[in-house]
Amino acid sequence: MANSNGFHLSNLQYWRELKILAERASRDVLSGLLNRETATGYIEQCLRHMHEGEACALFIIDLDNFKQVNDTLGHLAGDQVIRLAARALSGCFRTTDIVGRLGGDEFFALLSGSISEEAAREKARAICEALQFSIGVNPTLHVSASVGVYIATGETREFEKLYERADAALYEAKAEGRNRYRISAGQRAAESRPDAASVPYTPVQLRALLEHMEEGVALVEVGETLNVVYASPSLFRMVGADEARVSLPCPLPVFSCIHPDDAAEYERRLRDALAGGKALEHGHRFSRGGAWHWCRVRAIRTPRVRGQERAARAREGHFRRAQERGFAS
Repeated sequence: MANSNGFHLSNLQYWRELKILAERASRDVLSGLLNRETATGYIEQCLRHMHEGEACALFIIDLDNFKQVNDTLGHLAGDQVIRLAARALSGCFRTTDIVGRLGGDEFFALLSGSISEEAAREKARAICEALQFSIGVNPTLHVSASVGVYIATGETREFEKLYERADAALYEAKAEGRNRYRISAGQRAAESRPDAASVPYTPVQLRALLEHMEEGVALVEVGETLNVVYASPSLFRMVGADEARVSLPCPLPVFSCIHPDDAAEYERRLRDALAGGKALEHGHRFSRGGAWHWCRVRAIRTPRVRGQERAARAREGHFRRAQERGFAS
């Protein structure tokens, strides 16, 4: 069927779908930002069209301590951090700016137009303030951001050079203590004011991220007994426990109501995996709502870090992270 303009509806549908596919191909699946290839291409185009006297600033942003989230809480929690960081980072820039994900826990952005060193400094500070997360597990995990910025004028047209200099500034920020930024401009390093290099730490709780996870996350201390020292809100929901009434730490079988026939085997395999330094994949039954349900557990060993909590100092053993996904019984 053709419309008044002579186009077939099938053709219109084809172009709509093609546009959707092209948009998806330009985006990073996890963060929703431009992917590295697309963002780099846009930046290179911007550099080619810069006029004499114009300036731009390339920002490279790296999340501090992100590996601890993956190692301790698992990659699903890490993915949540990436999504939230991308959302916060988008809010720091204009829709006309180019913002993308380099990969892993690194992002980059180009700010163009009338760019001054002070404007770049304020933008870098805003990024550091926006990308601060914390979760009150034992030990407490803190995620912040380090930012390297290179301010380029019209004579600098190569993306590789901008990237190299911004990356060097990022390295300096990391070396100076993280949760801070470093600015460089032209061929010199722009020394920031002493009170402007680092940013006060006022974190958003990562707990808000874990509230919306479908999977549950727990930290289990393996000593003479198995004790749950932290459990995510999603895990409380999964096992049907009232977070307000459960006092942690508590024995693992009590917390998750493991089936009596499965508890001994689960503990044995957990200890064997701990002794062998291996990850554990295991399934067992637990009680919820008067019925038995199955869950799949993936547990890995994480190094013990002595925190400030009295319970952590009093007990011996190693922390483990158990990640459980429920499915129908």
